[in-house]
Amino acid sequence: MQCRLCGAPSTLIAKDHHGYQEGNTFDIYECKQCNTSFVLPVDFTTEIYQAIYKNAEFVPGYNRYYYYRKQAKASKDALKFLADAESMYWAVQEVLHNFKGKNILEVGSGFGYLTYAIHQKGYDIRGVDISATAVAEATNTFGALYECADVFDFYKNHLEEYDLIILTEVIEHLEHPVAFMECLYKMLKKGGKIFVTTPNKSVSSLKDPWMSDLPPVHLWWFSEQSAAYIAKQLNCTVSLVDFTKFNRNNFIKPRYKIFNDYGHIPPRLDSAGAVIDPAPWNGDQIGPVKALAQKIVTRIMTTRLLDPLLARPARPIEKSDTLAFLLEPIG
Repeated sequence: MQCRLCGAPSTLIAKDHHGYQEGNTFDIYECKQCNTSFVLPVDFTTEIYQAIYKNAEFVPGYNRYYYYRKQAKASKDALKFLADAESMYWAVQEVLHNFKGKNILEVGSGFGYLTYAIHQKGYDIRGVDISATAVAEATNTFGALYECADVFDFYKNHLEEYDLIILTEVIEHLEHPVAFMECLYKMLKKGGKIFVTTPNKSVSSLKDPWMSDLPPVHLWWFSEQSAAYIAKQLNCTVSLVDFTKFNRNNFIKPRYKIFNDYGHIPPRLDSAGAVIDPAPWNGDQIGPVKALAQKIVTRIMTTRLLDPLLARPARPIEKSDTLAFLLEPIG
């Protein structure tokens, strides 16, 4: 089987692996050349997302996005709240520190809280999402910042319009990620950039065939090498985000050998589309003493002396569970 990203030979590493919904199975392939995993068959359908959005408050994983929407609306500094909560939003905040342009587009804006958080900072930003349900909820919560559209059509009316396009946790859902990114490329002004976050394959244990969201919700699992290949296809330079600062200020359990990895991810929906083990997300509600203890432990464990001894080989201090990279067209 040829790799669906780079075309090199790939290897079947898991046959009939269970999917996001009970009763669905997928074969998982891995490409050594670009260090990318992908699934077959490519079962891209919006039905499973309808079930997720309908029950988002209780779907494991997505329940935290539902929580972020409520907290962002109530926050005076929603971007800081998000950046403190997760590495991918911290990476967005880092990119914006050096941003000198005017127009921003968030693609795959979902519940709308990141678009709102950036808008709250005074940036001129729009959010676009293919889900009418998500756009309606985002608009009702945060105002008229959003549009429901398919990027393959949307880009035609927005050529060379944006200084920055943000794509958080979207590319792994796409049937044809490079073709999708080509549409974004065409919407950039001269000097514009595309910022992408996605789960990072290279920090996971080699024993885990698939530690991203289960297919068909996620169809890909990318690495730094994957990002370099995508950049080459788009004729772009690629810059990886360094997460050292984030890791030194945030207690991340799976980072260290003395903690267990996440382990097996079970199906999230049953065969009828109902949520298995529903649970709301209440955030990490810890007391001030425990919070201080975690901060002290984090600072000690991430010192230059101890970090190389405690971190897994695939997880140096500059890496995160999030792969974040900035693409800039050449010329």
